[in-house]
Amino acid sequence: MRLLHVSDLHAKDHWYRWLAKESRSYDMVCITGDLLDAAEGQPPLDQIQMVATHLRSIVVPMAICSGNHDAQDDSPGGVDWLRQLRRPQVWTDGDAFELKGVRIRCQGWLEHLEPAGLDDVWLAHCPPTASKPGSPGAALTAGTTSWETSAAKVSDPGWLSAVTSTSPSDIRL
Repeated sequence: MRLLHVSDLHAKDHWYRWLAKESRSYDMVCITGDLLDAAEGQPPLDQIQMVATHLRSIVVPMAICSGNHDAQDDSPGGVDWLRQLRRPQVWTDGDAFELKGVRIRCQGWLEHLEPAGLDDVWLAHCPPTASKPGSPGAALTAGTTSWETSAAKVSDPGWLSAVTSTSPSDIRL
């Protein structure tokens, strides 16, 4: 299976145009966070409209996870705009699915970590602390009980062996 994995597009229109064009050559598109840009001068609702328009033009299966720039506020519904993009063959935060025999999970920003199988592929904006690809003190644990509590599970041998992320990490395999 050919995956096109991108992250941190930060509401850049030309990057989304590139993504829509290139996506046709892949079996699946994975976007791991920071679809929007919290520091951008453009109003968030305008960014959401532009991003959603581009993403709806992509016809291949797509898995999308939120990042730290994507929540409209700190409430659990802060990424409702992202969940509204769900349709057949498009998965977002919290979804787990199987595609071509591969089990894939979309891990939203600061969402509670659920147990996973050894062969599961997790898509996340930043690897969980204490996972093999995670780095100690990563942003995911900053003040978030669910990630801190789950870090012990992730570091358990036989619990989770890999997380795919485009954020820098201290990879220890």
